[in-house]
Amino acid sequence: MDWGYMGSGSAVMVLVWVVGLLLVVGVVAVVVAFAVPREHQPTTPDERVEPHSEAEAALELRYARGEIDATALLQARAVLRQR
Repeated sequence: MDWGYMGSGSAVMVLVWVVGLLLVVGVVAVVVAFAVPREHQPTTPDERVEPHSEAEAALELRYARGEIDATALLQARAVLRQR
């Protein structure tokens, strides 16, 4: 009987099972992370703020069309809100 070989063989088998189990848990976690709907996180400046006037609404529209960038939007909005 060669117990040395059997001991290292079972250690390798346990390691393979542990790695396999971690792989399955990781795949399930990734699937769940993408399957669960999340709340929309704003990516534009002050997206959650409603326009205070028609002028601000026009600015938002120009920003949405890509006519002005975020910096210009914020600057123009600040000027409009100073009045």
